[in-house]
Amino acid sequence: MKKLCIFLAFCLMNTLLFSASKSISETFILNGQVFDYGQNIVSVEIGNGNLKNVDEKSLDVNTFKIHAKGELPKNEGKDIFPPLDDNTKAFGLFDTEREITKVYVNSKGNIVLDLKFGQNLTVAGTLAYLTGEVNRNVLLDLIYNVTQNKEYRLKDGTIIDKNSVYKQGKVVDKEADAFVSLTSVNGINYQYFEPKNIVRSKRHPLIIWFHGNGEGGYKEYKNNVSQKLANRGVVAFGEEETQKIFGGAYIVAPQVDDTWYNNYSKGYITKVKEMIDDIVRKNPNIDKNRIYVFGASAGGYMSIRMGIEYPKFFAGINVSAPATNLAPERGGVATTEKELDKLTQTPTWIVHAENDPTVAYSTSSQWIYEKTKDKGVILTAYPDVKIDETEYNGHWSWIYSLRNMPVNDKGEKLFQWMAKQKLKK
Repeated sequence: MKKLCIFLAFCLMNTLLFSASKSISETFILNGQVFDYGQNIVSVEIGNGNLKNVDEKSLDVNTFKIHAKGELPKNEGKDIFPPLDDNTKAFGLFDTEREITKVYVNSKGNIVLDLKFGQNLTVAGTLAYLTGEVNRNVLLDLIYNVTQNKEYRLKDGTIIDKNSVYKQGKVVDKEADAFVSLTSVNGINYQYFEPKNIVRSKRHPLIIWFHGNGEGGYKEYKNNVSQKLANRGVVAFGEEETQKIFGGAYIVAPQVDDTWYNNYSKGYITKVKEMIDDIVRKNPNIDKNRIYVFGASAGGYMSIRMGIEYPKFFAGINVSAPATNLAPERGGVATTEKELDKLTQTPTWIVHAENDPTVAYSTSSQWIYEKTKDKGVILTAYPDVKIDETEYNGHWSWIYSLRNMPVNDKGEKLFQWMAKQKLKK
């Protein structure tokens, strides 16, 4: 018996000593997720199905190290934006380590490194915000380096050594990737979403989202993604629950070349209407009697102007913090009391936080409501923007709208109310 134990121990020792060791070359993807405050990289996933049978027990949070860098994009190696100085600042750039919080092997056999992320964790973001004359959210060039600190094993005993190489792949975001980037025949860039399980004999509504000023383009920089990554303004409508409420909805989110305040001077009002008409014409399953408009800030101003210019075209309008008061100061046209009569021909619901530091509640939403409440316009005002224990900038009242939190005096939530709206024939 003693001899047998010695023999087995000898065999085990030799197995350990002579286990195969190898270096590998694998690609990793960056898993993104869009939150109220914008998109974060929440994990790194190593492998594309090739790295199978990893022994999860051989992994821990110290097996790998991740260094992340987020820098401003360039155009053919040249700067797109003005030099950073006291007037033009960039918030959201980073060059530092990412904290790994958990390591595991997923159902595909890939190694997943969960990362620390959050609203105030700059290193997790995918966008920077430039001030000065730019005042835009800018998609960062992300450079992630994954380094293996120590060996790990496969289930067959093979050791993956520290000389292994890990190459960066694409950003993957299931919600955001459900949208595709397109350009209309008249040059308007937009994000497009088609509902699942379209019933050809059934008509589906169309939702239009007008982004805020920070998600527009800047000179030759027109990324056509900021409007879906800077907040949940687009992806919220693609959520499974929201799609159920609307019975499956098409979604379109145009991106303006600069600012919606130029909607008349540069003809964006007409161009967007032409874009909508073209999309409806190409998709016969869209219900022409159920085209809904949602907009925030400068996009709220654009939404109101669309309602004024095309009364009885849209079935319903929701605006959050509509910047009607700022428009005349920033190149847009003033909205008059007389024009609001046209707006009231479309069911309209306004959402705003009273502590908004950017768009004054009293001279925008409250003013519109006082002039239109007798004709059915709804206003939901909040003292601030606070979700559970998290407090946001008071301008971000669209968070309430996109979370479907506003309730009217009949007890109806915003999305349910909107889904009921239909043009009268």
